[in-house]
Amino acid sequence: MLHRICCVLLLLAALPLNAQQPPAAELSPAAKMWQRCEECHGVPDKNVPGDLLWAERIATTACIQPKAPKSTPERQVLQAWLLAAEQPRPQRIDAEAAPQADEGRISVPFAAGSVLLLPNDAVPNAARRPLRLVWTKTQGGTRAIAAGRWRVAGYRLQRRDKENTDWQLWAAGGKGREFVIVAGQDFVLDIDQRVSTTVNWSSKGSKLQVGIAVQGDSGLGATMLRGGERVPARFVLRNGVTTALAGDLDYG
Repeated sequence: MLHRICCVLLLLAALPLNAQQPPAAELSPAAKMWQRCEECHGVPDKNVPGDLLWAERIATTACIQPKAPKSTPERQVLQAWLLAAEQPRPQRIDAEAAPQADEGRISVPFAAGSVLLLPNDAVPNAARRPLRLVWTKTQGGTRAIAAGRWRVAGYRLQRRDKENTDWQLWAAGGKGREFVIVAGQDFVLDIDQRVSTTVNWSSKGSKLQVGIAVQGDSGLGATMLRGGERVPARFVLRNGVTTALAGDLDYG
């Protein structure tokens, strides 16, 4: 039995990403599935780096049960629904702009990536909309957002190594850090770009249970990708120099 950080199992007290949804009885099957995910993820936006790849990975993600291929039809329906042009998405802010009187400016320590922010009651009603702040190597600088308290629901960072291989770090699925934007002031959102792993194991008789937790900033569940594929998490059980058991652990 593997321990997974599954975003769909978390119920957070935060503003829904789609506040205009009809009552649950009127929702489509895909919309009902998405209700379990929307506190941790924004509806994917093709203009946000990494979003389309994230949507593609719905085909295999451990956050949807049962596992594929048993749930493949439902996963395909959800993918099509999320990528439909008419879906409401978090407001995307991907360029510098002069802040309004009730706004402050925010910057981040990375060159390329995005941050999904959820507002709380301290943010004016007119601005109570989830935000996707996007930075690229050609569009750096600050982003102007409404003053008030915000929460990091997730982030996706992109880098390219010396061998021209793309790496990505995705994090979501937990209660991210909160911060306050003050009108007229600058704020640095110092996202911790490191990844931590915790391995747990227990044995009972001839049975061995192994689990892994992969975490990013503020304990958000993290996934590492290299060249578009998830970096595997493997365990090896050794008896001296002899490998007794090895295998892959599911995460992300």
